[in-house]
Amino acid sequence: MCPLIIVIIFALLLWPGAPMGADDSRRSLSHDGLERSFLLHVPARLPPEPAPLVLVLHGGGGDAARVVRFSRFREMAERAGFIVAFPEAVEGRWNDGRTACQAADGDAADDVGFLLRLVETLAGELPVDRRRVYVVGPSNGGMMTLRLACEAAGSFAAFAVLIANQPLELAENCRPARPLPILIMNGTADPLMPWEGGAVGLGWRDRGRVLSTEQTVGLWRRLNGCGSDVETARIHDLVP
Repeated sequence: MCPLIIVIIFALLLWPGAPMGADDSRRSLSHDGLERSFLLHVPARLPPEPAPLVLVLHGGGGDAARVVRFSRFREMAERAGFIVAFPEAVEGRWNDGRTACQAADGDAADDVGFLLRLVETLAGELPVDRRRVYVVGPSNGGMMTLRLACEAAGSFAAFAVLIANQPLELAENCRPARPLPILIMNGTADPLMPWEGGAVGLGWRDRGRVLSTEQTVGLWRRLNGCGSDVETARIHDLVP
């Protein structure tokens, strides 16, 4: 991926959020002694049957309003007819399993429990199809998504991550309850999330270490019980 594109993506992750729409609501719930916030968007027209629910996790240092702006999931929810929630981490940092970040940020929040509680809460109030609950996230939110895949696979239908590889601690202890679809999207020239694995970030702070993208994909192939045949294709760069 072009370094300029990476810079643009990183800027979008930190860009000030667009104001909430009239059909958005800021909500909160109590979990593990903390008041946790999230934005909720319910489309104007939901299908008559229960609707899918998508959790969109922001990147490190971000918040719900910012990920609403750059992800455009609110607009997609209107077109496709699904409910979307944008939960917020404590002080902008998800507890994604990297012990280095836990040590640096102090006591780690129970984010796995919070996100499961959020799903239960929304399913109790809205027509959510529990068979179609999905999680997507970039960067710190992507690694938090991987943690959910490891520890709470039974509660979700599929996962998608970008700008995220598997933290070493998660790789060693990942025991998903069942096979599940997972999409991993990374840039080969990303200076913050190394394609080849190793230290996360630019070196002035210990942000933990991750597997390479190929190792991350290989881990999930093994955990999902995939066969040994792998199909590889090169895709033309439409935006050089």
